[in-house]
Amino acid sequence: MIKVLVVGQTPPPYHGQAISIQLMLNGKYQNVRLYHVRMSFSKEVVEIGKFKMNKLWHLLFIIISIYYKRFRHKTNILYYVPAGSNRIPMYRDFAILLAIRCLFKRIIFNFRATGISELYGKLSVIEQFFFRLAYFNTDLAISLSEFNPPDGEKLKAKRNIVIPNGLEDYYSKLKKVTKKAKSKPILLFVGILCESKGIMVLLDASRKLKEAGLPFFVRLMGRFESANFSSTVERFIYYN
Repeated sequence: MIKVLVVGQTPPPYHGQAISIQLMLNGKYQNVRLYHVRMSFSKEVVEIGKFKMNKLWHLLFIIISIYYKRFRHKTNILYYVPAGSNRIPMYRDFAILLAIRCLFKRIIFNFRATGISELYGKLSVIEQFFFRLAYFNTDLAISLSEFNPPDGEKLKAKRNIVIPNGLEDYYSKLKKVTKKAKSKPILLFVGILCESKGIMVLLDASRKLKEAGLPFFVRLMGRFESANFSSTVERFIYYN
């Protein structure tokens, strides 16, 4: 029996990474058993990547829980979801990974939030030292798309693969829609509304479609990461 310890966020809050990890944990596998240490640093999507004192206690709890489940269930493979391109979650990873990497024979990184490798060149010499200890030379790196930043390659993972970020298809479970479809296509974005997710790129592309005289709707579904970015989006829409 292969035993894997999964360390990662599950809902709430509800976002792509958390939902995907929960679906993986709910799966049924032959000769594989998953154990979970849940990260819950943020109760709301807008809290992700922000420092709060209570997160320090939760950090300690996670490390203790990893040690307990490692030895209690004899898990020797670690599945970990590294931070994206944000310093505060990176420091969180430093604390966790430097404390627990030595416990496991195999380590798997799944880069669901991409871009952590792009931080390396912006760090101080001391930060780069801890960065290498925490992230470099894992056994397997999983990315969601070949178009994502090559985090695994830059962090010198021994093997790099692509597994698309699949979610359950609910279409067959939904009742057939009898209403006539709208004449204009709808461009829908679902997720936290922040610049790094490409919101401004989407809006700029929408402006060009509008100038070309093409009919369409754009709908953004999610919470803004900050009031400042919300104002930026509102100003762009107002003047375009």
